[in-house]
Amino acid sequence: MTELRAPQTATATDEPDEACDWLVEDYDEDGPTTRDCGARVHHTDTGWCCERGHSHTYAEHRHAQGWDYCDDAIEAARLAQVGVIGVRPGDSRPWL
Repeated sequence: MTELRAPQTATATDEPDEACDWLVEDYDEDGPTTRDCGARVHHTDTGWCCERGHSHTYAEHRHAQGWDYCDDAIEAARLAQVGVIGVRPGDSRPWL
């Protein structure tokens, strides 16, 4: 099974809230498929993280830090024109 991962953005609190909805690759009786991760989510000061390592940073914190998620290099180039670093949602590495 292949999972997309992003680094944690802050220390998790002790209060789990819901299940992680990141899509992960899996197999079922029909072959390759995707499903929700399903791990418990813990909210942080800047976003959330799950027990399998997926995380998300809230928009106001991304804005304050000068970066944002983007889906491809074209979107990253457009963000760069206004001084924002575009990062990949799966691993938080910059596109450019």
